[in-house]
Amino acid sequence: MRAPGRFCEIRPERPGVGVALNACPNGFFAWKSRPAARRQREDLVLLTPVRSTFALSHETYGSPV
Repeated sequence: MRAPGRFCEIRPERPGVGVALNACPNGFFAWKSRPAARRQREDLVLLTPVRSTFALSHETYGSPV
């Protein structure tokens, strides 16, 4: 999971996307090589139990019904 931003939509196999988003290749690869931020790591730790709870509730957790 990476932070949203201009680089998150760019994939090396889709070369035209970087041009459309006004992103330089150096910036993309610098972003890609950086370690995940503390908040991203914390979110990943919480993601598994949240998904599990959602599945156990038959995908109705948070539903008003």
